[in-house]
Amino acid sequence: MPRFPVSCFDNNRNMMKIIVIMRTIIDLTDSQVSALAELCNREHISRAEAVRRALDAMLAVKYTTTRDAAFGTWASRGDSCAAVTALREEWTR
Repeated sequence: MPRFPVSCFDNNRNMMKIIVIMRTIIDLTDSQVSALAELCNREHISRAEAVRRALDAMLAVKYTTTRDAAFGTWASRGDSCAAVTALREEWTR
């Protein structure tokens, strides 16, 4: 099971790493359970590993899609440096 280190300090202000593991319960339809079982048998992985991989894949697509959608959105507005400078000039007024 993957473990996520989190930094914190003990009473003597020494940095420690604590491992955080989150368990969750999900509701699946009968067809999802069957498909998951087939996938796990074919890949020789646990159900938890299959769900982790699916979540990683979904997050990778979501992050890429969001980042790509935002890239270049200012281009139609002209020089972004000039716009930022104009906004900052408002602060001194």
